[in-house]
Formats: sequence, C-alpha cells, structure tokens
Amino acid sequence: MSYKRNATLNGTDRDFSNTFQPNRGLSPDTRGTPFATVFNRGATQPNLIGTGLIDPADGQSIIAVNILDLPGASGCASGGDMMGPYDERLWSSLSSRYACAWDYPAAARIQQPQESVDFISRASFKINENHSAYVEVVASKVEVSKAFEPNQISPGVVFGPETWYPSTGESYDRIYNALANYFGADQLNYGERIAYRWRCMACGPRQIDTETTSYRLMAAFEGIISGIDWDYTAGISRATSESDSVLGSGYHYTDALQQVLGSGLINPFLMPGQSQSAAGMAALDAASATGVKLYGGESIMTQIDATFTGGLGFELPGGEIQAAIGADLRREEFKFNGDERAEMRPIFNAPFDNANVLDKVSRDIKAVFVELYLPIFDSLDISLASRYDKYDGFGSTTNPKIGFTWRPLDSFLVRGAYSTGFKVPSFNQLFNGTTESQYTGLDLADPATCPGGVASETIAGCASIRPVEIFGGKDDLKPEESEQKSIGFVAAPFDNFNFSVDWWEIERTDTIRSAPRDVLINNYDVFQANWIRDSSGQVVAIDRRYINSGGTLTRGIEVDANLTGDFAGGKWRLNMNGSYIDSFKTKGLETLPYSDNLVGEYVRYFNLPIKWKHTLNLSYVKGDWSHTLSQLYRDGYKDELPVSVRNGSYTPADWNPDVSSYMTYNYSLSYSGFKDVKFTFGIKNLFDQDPPFTAHQNDFAAGAAWEPRIADPRGRAFTLLLEYKFL
Repeated sequence: MSYKRNATLNGTDRDFSNTFQPNRGLSPDTRGTPFATVFNRGATQPNLIGTGLIDPADGQSIIAVNILDLPGASGCASGGDMMGPYDERLWSSLSSRYACAWDYPAAARIQQPQESVDFISRASFKINENHSAYVEVVASKVEVSKAFEPNQISPGVVFGPETWYPSTGESYDRIYNALANYFGADQLNYGERIAYRWRCMACGPRQIDTETTSYRLMAAFEGIISGIDWDYTAGISRATSESDSVLGSGYHYTDALQQVLGSGLINPFLMPGQSQSAAGMAALDAASATGVKLYGGESIMTQIDATFTGGLGFELPGGEIQAAIGADLRREEFKFNGDERAEMRPIFNAPFDNANVLDKVSRDIKAVFVELYLPIFDSLDISLASRYDKYDGFGSTTNPKIGFTWRPLDSFLVRGAYSTGFKVPSFNQLFNGTTESQYTGLDLADPATCPGGVASETIAGCASIRPVEIFGGKDDLKPEESEQKSIGFVAAPFDNFNFSVDWWEIERTDTIRSAPRDVLINNYDVFQANWIRDSSGQVVAIDRRYINSGGTLTRGIEVDANLTGDFAGGKWRLNMNGSYIDSFKTKGLETLPYSDNLVGEYVRYFNLPIKWKHTLNLSYVKGDWSHTLSQLYRDGYKDELPVSVRNGSYTPADWNPDVSSYMTYNYSLSYSGFKDVKFTFGIKNLFDQDPPFTAHQNDFAAGAAWEPRIADPRGRAFTLLLEYKFL
C-alpha cells in the first residue's frame, strides 16, 4: 500500500509566468479586471456610454474604458496585483485602447494538489509441477482539487441591464466624472446603469474537487501443456473506475448572483486596500453553490484472454520455428451521470454536462492473433504476426506486423519492422451531446470575407466576430488508422560500449479530433456548412464537433548509446537516448496533400515537432548506494505568432520569432542497506532553470509565457520515495 500527496503550484509563484510582456508579443486577451472596465452595449440597452464613445484625440470609436487607463490617470497597475494595460495593438483592437487587462494565465493553478492511496496484493498458488494460478487485486483512491481564476462577469444574456451597476452605487459619480472629464459629458447618459466587465475577486477562485475510486481484480492460470511442451497463460479480469466531481469555492447560483450584482451591494470599482461591504459579502456567501455535485461517471472493462506459445516441430537452418497464438474477448462499458440534482437551479459557469449523459453504453471486442518466429539462419530471423479485431458497430480489421533481425557480425545487428494500427472512437467521441461555448477572443474574422480568418480593424471584411462554438460527438466517425515503419542497427564495438540508430516513420490517417478552427478556416470551401449564419449572413456559430480530419506523417531517427566502467570500487554507466525528427507534416483532409515540413515550427495541436531532444544519464552504484545525474534537453523552435504579427498590422519592438532551447538537470540518491527497504531522495531541475519565453497564450493549458508541452514549470523540486517489500 502507498500514499502520495502532491502540493499545489500557482502561476504567480513563478516569475516567468508573466503575461504582461507586450514588447515581446505577449499580453493577456481579457478586459475583465479586478477594477472593472466599462463597456458599451447596443442601442436597445441604455447604459452610461451608450453604443460607444468617440476619442477626442483622433475620433477613434471606443467601446471599452477603464478609468485607470485614461490620459493622466494612475494607470492600470494601480488597480491591483496582476493588472496592466490592455495591448490594443497586439490584439488589433484600437477600440479598446483605454481598457485594462488582468494576468489570468498566471492566476491559474499550474499543478493541482492530489492525494492518493494505492493498494496492490497478489497471491500465487502452485497446483502441480506444470500448473500454477494467481489472483491479483489493485485498488486506488485519488482526490484531486482543480482550481481556476475567479469568474469573469460580462454584460450580455446572463448579466442583462438589471444586473449592471446602478446609478445609486457609491462609485457611480466617480466613474461618470472620470469619463466626462476626458470624453465630455455630452457623450454620456447620466443616470443610466454602467455595463462592465469585471473579474469577481470577491467570488473567490473556482474550484472543483474530484474523487476517483478504481480497482482491478484478475485471476489467471499459467503453466505447460504436457505432451506438446507449450506454455500457456489464461485469465479473466474486471476493472472499474468511478469518479464524482463536486463544486468547491467560486461558484454561485445564477439568479442569486444576478440579484446581488444588480442591488449595488457589490462594488466592482474597488481599489487595492478597499473591501466589499459586509452586506455584499454576506449576499455572495448566501448565493454560493459550494458542495453541489457536478457530475459522475464509471467505466468498466471485463476481459478474458489466453495465450499459447511453443515450437511447431519444424526446423530451419537457424533452429525450430516458434509460434504464439491467442484470443481476447473484452466488454467495454461506460456511464456518465451528468447533473443529478433534484433542483435544476442554474449555477453560473459551472460546467454541468447534461448534454453528454450516457446511460451505460457498451461494446464487445473479439480478437485473435498469431505470431511466428522464423530462425532462417543463425544470423537471420524473421517474425510474422497478424491480429484480427472485431468491434461492435465498426466491423473488423486485420493488422499485420513484420520484423527481422540480421547479425552479420557478433558485434553488429541490423533490424527492421513494419506494422499497421487501428483505433476506434471513444464513447465520448461518438455519443457526447451538443454543448456551446462563446468565442471570447478578438482575433477571429469571417473566412468568407477575410482569407485566413485573422481579424483586423484596418482590413476591409476582417472585422472581429465572436460566434458560439458548438462541440459534441458524432456517431458517424470512422476509426483512426496508422502505419509504422522502422529500420536500424545495433553495434557493440567494445565490451563496455554499445549504441543503436533506428530510422522510423509513423503515418496516421482519419485522426479523430474536435474540428480544429484552423482546418475549418483554411478549408472554408469544404467546411462552409460548419459556419452557421443568421438570415443576414452573419456568422453566429461554428460547428466544431468531432471529425475525422486528415492525418500526420512523421519521420525521425532514434539514437541510444551506453558506456560502462569501474571506478573506486563501484560501477558507472553513461546512457544517452535521443530523438531527431526529420519531418512532420499534417493535412486537414484525407483528400488534401500534406503540408510543408513543420519540424521546428509552432504547432497548436499534436506534440510540438522539435528537431532534437535527448536525455543523458550518468549513474554510479557502489554497495547499497546509487547516484543518478540526468540532463534533459529540448531543442528550440519557431514561436507562435501574436495576432498582430499574423495579420501584419504591428510587430512588437522586441519580438523574437525563435524560442530558445531548454535544458535541465535532475539528481537522485538511493540507499538500500536496510532489509526490504529502499530510500530515494531526488532533486528535479537541480539548477532551478526557468522555461524559455514564448508568446504562447494559455489557450487550453495552464500558464502563459511558457509552453507546457516542452517545459516543466515547477522549478527546483524535491522528492522522497520509500519502498518496502512485503514478503
């Protein structure tokens, strides 16, 4: 049994997680700030600044104003920690030149706290000299607490005019006077409510607590079949994983939150050091939805399998032909409960998932495989394998694998392989219901009138659009398929030195993913139906449900080398494992040609195709002590382009299109001098190396200014592992 606990880590704990670096091409794309930003609304919704204001300096239309950022004011940074000016040039939004922003990526929790208890037990039984059995139980309980930045309150459908800041509020005249002093009172509608965008710090960070309980029970027999001397294993297993998620802090019932905001008890225009009134905080607490069950689900897999291996009695010059045959029967089951509350009272921004409720869907998979080992000569052997799978709802597929090894010299071996693969859609990809999410960025334009779909206020037809994006499953998805090839060699020129070099290629087709926005933009002619328009022709929604979207072609070389020796009564070993990617190409549709080579380029989806990465390990073992020093290296690459650089409207002064390489060191020390006990102490990122800067925003990953697919944001970290063997 083991117990583990991981600590939390916020982006604000690390200096590199700083989104306010506009001179380098990075600035937060939000105008929801702890000191609220005043917004315009349509002509049918009277508010303080109407449909917008005209800047007396140059006649520019202004739709968002934070009074801290007006000429002569104290500046956005005076509004509190992590506030700063909204960079209208980077986001090509001159109408927000007087808005402030907030570093919400740095507020996100980089590493979630986790507590786990794991149990493993195995009992073996000897039936006779040829047969034995065992029973194995594996169980775990994991508790994870996810935390996000506080909710953003924006004027719109949820927060209509009755929720805006009332004219009787204590800050009303302060906001009015600041706007009137610069824009002129004649542009304002005194007495009308203030529409605003605000980061509700008083609401607290949003938190979701999830508990997952899993177990696997397996019983198996193994042994030798008398008479033919074949080995066999046969078993049955059942594994389940059940999760429940509960809302923590930061979530409020929508109707109660609307009422609190509209009452004026909560003031969105507070400066640092000021506090909400006791009545306002009491009203927020009364609206809290803490403790409400969000959703739950369960997955189950029941499996029966058997494998038989042995000689066929036929001899080749290199020896007897060996064979393996087997069968596998599986049932996969999945259930998602969704919202089980008796009272379906809306909770603002709580990710309830009723659209994806599944009442225990299941499928059966039947598979058989056969493998032959052919020792053609002492120096040459070939392996042939084939697997047949039949999936409910998808038919059957046969996937071969062919491999060989040739040893012309005792110290030199050539090897190669070819195989195909097959992956059916998951239950979620097939059956998830439809959900909608408002696109909040300012960088998207209608690809019908703006090729490339990058918004710019200075280019005709490229006005910013903010449609709803539709996500969900599709029951007509096809399986993904793949093809793998490799060839290489292993050489051992000396007793204490060996190395290998392998070339490989992987091609994936019909990849399943939520329809990438860039695919829908770049192939607009094919995906016109995914851009849903109203009667006037304006884009109101984008269908981004799962699709089979083209594929990828990746080629590279894998290198591994080992050098060993003796020193001071102990043994040392130097190992280097490296990966060189020569080619990475994608295509949005199966009918399209592959893209140009993207190695070393920023790619939003998939893994980043950096040209070279390696791990270099030096270990030393003497008696009960062992040391390991590791170097991890990741090559640099071309950075993600900011919106203004993509559309050519503005290039920041210190913009660097190249992201630097990243290298860290780890060290561990182990001691096994006590019976059945081993201690290991480790230091990760020994020299506390920060990730290299990148203009990457946190689209769907924690933090910004660093790339989570490359870098470890934790800095120097310490680990302690205790292992105890039960006899």
